[in-house]
Amino acid sequence: MGSVDDLLEKIQEAEESNQEELILDRWDLEEGLPAEIGKLRKLKSLTLRSHYLPDLPVEIGQLNNLEDLVIFSELITVVPGEIGYLQNLRSLDLSFTNITRLPTEIGKLKRLETLVIKNSQVQNLPPEIGGLTSLKTLELSYNNLASLPPEIGQLINLERIILNNNKLLRFPEELGNLRELSILNLSNNEIGYLPSEIGQLANLKLLNLRKNKLSELPEELFFLNNLIELDLGENSLHNLSADIGKLLNLEKLNLGAKHSRPNNHLIELPTEIGRLSKLIELDISENNLAKLPAEIGNLSSLEKLILNENRLTFLPKEIGNLGNLKTLSVQSNQLLLLPVEIGSLNNLEELVLYHNLLSSLPAEIGEIKSLKELDLVENQLAGLPEEICQIANLEKLYVSNNKLIEIPIEVMKLGKLNTFEWFCNKISKLPPELQYLFDL
Repeated sequence: MGSVDDLLEKIQEAEESNQEELILDRWDLEEGLPAEIGKLRKLKSLTLRSHYLPDLPVEIGQLNNLEDLVIFSELITVVPGEIGYLQNLRSLDLSFTNITRLPTEIGKLKRLETLVIKNSQVQNLPPEIGGLTSLKTLELSYNNLASLPPEIGQLINLERIILNNNKLLRFPEELGNLRELSILNLSNNEIGYLPSEIGQLANLKLLNLRKNKLSELPEELFFLNNLIELDLGENSLHNLSADIGKLLNLEKLNLGAKHSRPNNHLIELPTEIGRLSKLIELDISENNLAKLPAEIGNLSSLEKLILNENRLTFLPKEIGNLGNLKTLSVQSNQLLLLPVEIGSLNNLEELVLYHNLLSSLPAEIGEIKSLKELDLVENQLAGLPEEICQIANLEKLYVSNNKLIEIPIEVMKLGKLNTFEWFCNKISKLPPELQYLFDL
């Protein structure tokens, strides 16, 4: 977009008008950014997005009023040290570049509050990073970081650290100094151990350690009583401490996996999990659970419960106490029956029982008036209870791959039904009244 002459003209116009914001989006910058960019002394915000920008001129350091700098170019491999002259810089985004390191002068940016370098090639951070004492957000996801310098612990104003999808081998003890930290995402790394210092992060609200190599958790983790979200899925945990019950403000707990990825190997849940009265979402999919504790029924705020791919043969009757539950997924287990208390789930909208061993359903299933989707595919059902037709809000019903001989004619009463799959059963044909189901 535009020639070099056009760009020089644009820069001149910006200089003459004391322009405070300049956006160069998809300009042809194969010859680099002109040195004249350094004349824009009034500029506060500069955005450069170009597939062809090879480097940054040293004159970038002359923009002494610059507060916001965004540079996207996969050809850039080096950040000039002159960037350290940008004493008023508050936000720096170098995402989608190919830089492997930051210059030591980065530590001179005393007012920098946000540093973002996503989807790049950063391999390490200089010790001078500890000089960024105003920094509140550090985001370096999708890079090649194998370690963090101890000086990271000097960034005492940090509130958000996003370092997912790197190659980190350890959780730096120095992170324990960051008492203002509220969000910490270290997912998709290779961390095998958590230090006791993690318990010092008193203000932490979100902790994501998904897809690491954790086999145990320190007791100090459960000192984080302000934690709202905790993701420990796709690790190598064999047990969950009873101390989980101390995280009384927890709203989301994920211990599961998706798509048969390597995961934890939990064989039971501690009864203390029932103390998490604020829990809204619980995912324990792809573990080795053979049963659930009765205390699961104490999770009065629970709206979403995912239990896929375990070894459950039954659900405790206390499941019926989960009055706020909207989604219950127990696919690919070994369920033989459902408790009659299932009918007490007055707010349930989605019930997934795919790939189990159910040979019948309790009549009480018809009492779940709020149910919109019911998945019964790949079970051993020989029939459906007539009461299923009382679920007035049912929109999707899946009963394929069972042993059904007939479909209750009362199904025609389900006025909101728009999806009905019944293939691979023993039904020879539908009665005339139900022929319309072919069109759903």
